[in-house]
Amino acid sequence: VLNLVGSALFLIALGVLYGITGTLNMVDMGRRIALLEADEAALASAGALLLVVVFSLKAAILPLYFWLPATYASAPAPVAALFAIMTKVGLYALLRVQTLVFADSPSAAFINAWLWWGGLAT
Repeated sequence: VLNLVGSALFLIALGVLYGITGTLNMVDMGRRIALLEADEAALASAGALLLVVVFSLKAAILPLYFWLPATYASAPAPVAALFAIMTKVGLYALLRVQTLVFADSPSAAFINAWLWWGGLAT
């Protein structure tokens, strides 16, 4: 259920960002987001925050880490190994999207601060 909710939010965020920028190429999207008008920039920030929530859920960053301890304890060894890899993929996706797409967006300072403190607390 948690994965389904995360995937649905991911699709919504991508739909919003594609609707505003007209591309899914991360470098091109970053360039276009830097040139957006104020009203479109607010919508892009909402898409950015949705992506941060989704990838934080996948990376099990505080406060979205509640699923991880029980999952590791009850999963068979191969599945737990897969979860260990997937949390790193979520973290990689967070860093990649933040540095390529939203580095010049108005929400960058908030996202950077949240990632720093969320990662430290986790």
